[in-house]
Amino acid sequence: MSINPVESLEKIVFLLNSRGFSRAHSLSSKALTLLKEVSLGDREDPDYKKIYGFLLDSISELKKCVSMVKPGDNEACVKEARRVYRYSLLLNMISTGRIRELVRARRAAYASVALGLPTAALFGLPVLAIGLIFLGLMWTYFYFVRMKLIGFVTLATSLVLLLPYLINAVMYFTQSIFSQEELASIASELEVSSSIALLIVGLLLAISSISLVLNIYALVKLFKYRIAFE
Repeated sequence: MSINPVESLEKIVFLLNSRGFSRAHSLSSKALTLLKEVSLGDREDPDYKKIYGFLLDSISELKKCVSMVKPGDNEACVKEARRVYRYSLLLNMISTGRIRELVRARRAAYASVALGLPTAALFGLPVLAIGLIFLGLMWTYFYFVRMKLIGFVTLATSLVLLLPYLINAVMYFTQSIFSQEELASIASELEVSSSIALLIVGLLLAISSISLVLNIYALVKLFKYRIAFE
């Protein structure tokens, strides 16, 4: 790895600024900051080597773009700069261990869906939608693991669809616990005693609350690292 990406990118950032490529300059500056936060060099990690290679290629493409486009175009080289930023972010995440945040977010998202789908069904989510969410997540699982955009979109969409149902569930079950009339109605519907109905409602409240917390956590982390997916 003889090419120093930090030095190369510093020169490109200067050129982008001097030529008025403001958007590309902003993205490249962020990428440069990310690279300066970590120690770059030879590593045995195959993922690190792969992304490092992609980073060098993307920097070369950005450098070529800067040399070919006329100054003053605000939209010039944005695509190339975005790729540089993406690989810089991934390299930073691997080097600092922040990549584990995405792993935790993925696990939280799938746990939220697994816990939340039955609850959402109780509050009117159509069976067809449940089936499509389940099949979609199973189909795109490996796309998400490979940091592909389709995996991100499918998972994020599933979480967003579930969110209002989970909020309604938490609000309803919380209200039911403190309402004797509602508990009596639930006990009558299920043909159980009030104490059993209270236990069931409490269990459903716990499941819905856990699913909601996991849902929000996963969404925050996913959108925080949205740029990492392509």
